[in-house]
Amino acid sequence: MEETKRQRGRPKDTKKGLIKFFEPHELDRFVRAIRKDPMNDFLFSLMLYIGARVSEICDIRLTDMTLNEHRRPQITINGKKGGDTMTYPLSDDRLRKKYERWRRVRDTTYPDSPWLFPAIRTGAKMGVDIIKFRFKKALTKAGLDDSFSCHSLRHTCAIMLLRRGMRPTSISQWLRHKSMDMLLRYCRIAGREYEATVAQANDTFREFY
Repeated sequence: MEETKRQRGRPKDTKKGLIKFFEPHELDRFVRAIRKDPMNDFLFSLMLYIGARVSEICDIRLTDMTLNEHRRPQITINGKKGGDTMTYPLSDDRLRKKYERWRRVRDTTYPDSPWLFPAIRTGAKMGVDIIKFRFKKALTKAGLDDSFSCHSLRHTCAIMLLRRGMRPTSISQWLRHKSMDMLLRYCRIAGREYEATVAQANDTFREFY
């Protein structure tokens, strides 16, 4: 029983200590596959942008969506697993348009639901299993294998930011990490940990050369 609970609670891609993430060509196929569905398009794009956990997405209420000082929508994610609560502006025009498209559909279909992503037919809080099911269907449509999980979007967020040169500490804050352990694993994958070590060694001992 304990083993069953453990397996259900962890994404498939990390059961054996592996981190499964999308490479750019795979991500492009996935994004194209979700584009025509307003809910999937915004939901999974948001998960990628902020590295959201599925449980965090399920818990988003309309009251978590506000406007910033520039009158742009922003979203507050309440931290899970001891992580910080963070507010993210939807400053990218493409992501904002995805949000606005979904809100038009959502507000027309489920005007009384308090949730940003209501369950189809009922308008109640969408369950984790439903989002995972929608993700798997999108994978199939994209022609990608099912070794990816929803959590792969979170991994992809971290790896892509590292590859772009964002500081690891900033990424840890962006992803609402409680500790640096997972970030160190991302660094090893992205090949930046060794580079950072060399740079720090050079800075430390340069004056003694």
